[in-house]
Amino acid sequence: MNFEAGRMDMAAVEYNETELIEGDLSRGGLDKALVDLIPNNSIMAMGFAMNMKPMREMMNKHVLPELLAQEGVEEMVAQAEAMIGLTLEGLMEIPKGDFLAVWDGLKMEEGDFGPQPSPQLMLGMTVENRKNLNKIMNNPQVQGLLPMLATVGMQIAQTEEGIFLCSRNHANAINNGKNENPIKGDHRDLISKNDFGGFFRFAPLVKVIRGMVPPDAAEVQTALGELNRLDEITMSGSMLKDGKQSSSVSLTFKDKKTNALRQLIQTGERIYKLAQMAEAGRPDFELEAEEELNAALELE
Repeated sequence: MNFEAGRMDMAAVEYNETELIEGDLSRGGLDKALVDLIPNNSIMAMGFAMNMKPMREMMNKHVLPELLAQEGVEEMVAQAEAMIGLTLEGLMEIPKGDFLAVWDGLKMEEGDFGPQPSPQLMLGMTVENRKNLNKIMNNPQVQGLLPMLATVGMQIAQTEEGIFLCSRNHANAINNGKNENPIKGDHRDLISKNDFGGFFRFAPLVKVIRGMVPPDAAEVQTALGELNRLDEITMSGSMLKDGKQSSSVSLTFKDKKTNALRQLIQTGERIYKLAQMAEAGRPDFELEAEEELNAALELE
């Protein structure tokens, strides 16, 4: 762990028994077909890529036998397999090894009971065994769920490369094979050049929350003020290769001059002080909360 001006970095290396997994899980980065779908204004994006062959072998050889040996599990699994028309082994043959999660906002949409918050998101994966996937998608019980997804602004989309659960705003990008304004720069490299990589940006998160809460909610606005001091979290790493895998996490602040450890301590002190004032019901809580919020806004 390392603290510098405006940032905190953490890194770890893990060593595993090579007998458990025969072969390397590392693939070197997310499939480009998925990377191109990520919008550049994403609040959060996470990519995960692995070599599925050794993973399937490990699951079939070590994990499933122990799982099915547990009392009642085998019967429960058999019922699930009968319901979807596919065995666990067949289910694991579907993914090719690339997985993606994206969240880029929250939109209010008209529902049966008035405006409802609808997340703007996309979950996707590349597909290796299309035949097995079609068995699931054509299952009557699964088909019955699709209209329910539409009521919350979600839908299933498929391409030659994969399958996606997404909000309506991502449908065109998936159909066209590329977002109009795809992810670029360091964020793109983070996801495309690592077995797993992603980021979480705080400024757009604060903007989303502010649009949902009243401006006179002092405690919430204070919490948003603290969040607004943060810049982003980034994560990256490599999957198991030659018995070793690595990971790193970085947290950056908008204040690029003050040491990150000092900023964390100061944040803790402010939160503790305001929590004590709120618990005591002090009348000046809202005033001091507003001062904290204004100080954070100056960093925008």
